[in-house]
Amino acid sequence: MQFRHVIRFHLTRELGLTYFSIALHFFALALVMVFVPVYLFEQGYAIAEILQSYLVAALTYLGCIFVFTPWIVRRGFKHSMMLSKPLLIVFMVLLYSLPGFRWPLFFIGLVQGVYWNFFWMAYHLDLGRITKQREIGEDVSLAVLARMLAVFVGPLVGAVILTLFGFNVLFLVASLILLVSSIPLFYSRDLHAPSTFSFLNAFSLKDPRNVRNMIGFFGLGFKDTGAIVLWRLALFLGVSTYLSFGFILTMGFVVGLIVTGLSGVLVDTVGKRLVLKSSALGDAFSWVLRSSASTYSAYFAANASGEAFDTSTNIASSALGYSRAKRSNLVEYTVLREVFIQLGVVCFILLALYLNNLNASILAAGIGSLLLLFF
Repeated sequence: MQFRHVIRFHLTRELGLTYFSIALHFFALALVMVFVPVYLFEQGYAIAEILQSYLVAALTYLGCIFVFTPWIVRRGFKHSMMLSKPLLIVFMVLLYSLPGFRWPLFFIGLVQGVYWNFFWMAYHLDLGRITKQREIGEDVSLAVLARMLAVFVGPLVGAVILTLFGFNVLFLVASLILLVSSIPLFYSRDLHAPSTFSFLNAFSLKDPRNVRNMIGFFGLGFKDTGAIVLWRLALFLGVSTYLSFGFILTMGFVVGLIVTGLSGVLVDTVGKRLVLKSSALGDAFSWVLRSSASTYSAYFAANASGEAFDTSTNIASSALGYSRAKRSNLVEYTVLREVFIQLGVVCFILLALYLNNLNASILAAGIGSLLLLFF
């Protein structure tokens, strides 16, 4: 990837401001959100209760898609992104005050689901609108790169703050960064043409590509939930300390950072589908490594390999998805994407609750990776 594509502020000011805001937002997320399952576990909640909280969040997100998408499209994507920030701060306030107030996890999951809706719907709608068709792999990888540059040190910095000062200081730092991340959005125009869309058309089976889209997005939600919730819990239980946990996650993000640039170029040269299929197979194998890890070096290797294949898979699937969205109604495509991702989240959680076994559930997450072969 040429240097001129890495520093794009002079090429596309709007895209540059979006990348910068995304980077700050995801740095704040990396400071706190990677520790949420562990934090809830240390507060005395069982793994099943933690999964149920994420289940509520996914179901809330599903409902919000049908309620708030017309408002997001009418008011603008950046308005929605800005609204998501105070919602995320409220979510962190609830976590911060959890030891004293013991808020129901149902309520915390509800707030998280509303935040997910306003941020992720706007994020994908905006990125889908401003990426260039001829360089879509590089545009998507640059969005991921902005995110990765911000988050690859986040878990380690968060672990240091947690070890030295505790969650209250971590919450304060993350909240301040979230507020700062709103500033670039004030200098970026909220360009959006009035869009007409239909929820019924979004799920139409007349286009055979929609079936592939449904399967692929379902697989993304299925596997990502295994990584975000159960794998991080297993990793922390395996290495025992915040610093070791944060270090392994950070090194995984470093690997992902290296893979990001290469994947963007390969997507545009070799082809999206070939990169996706090879990465999905590697990602499926990484779940075998993660489910069988028992030593520090095994946890390190499993996380690094998983991060590498997960990053490559996400870039290829996103590039393919945004490319398809360019040829169809962007809002309808994004609705389809987010609905089936959340259905994947819901089904994975229900399966994990049924299995009631941490390692077996982690291994089962590989099903989601294999489903991406049909995307």
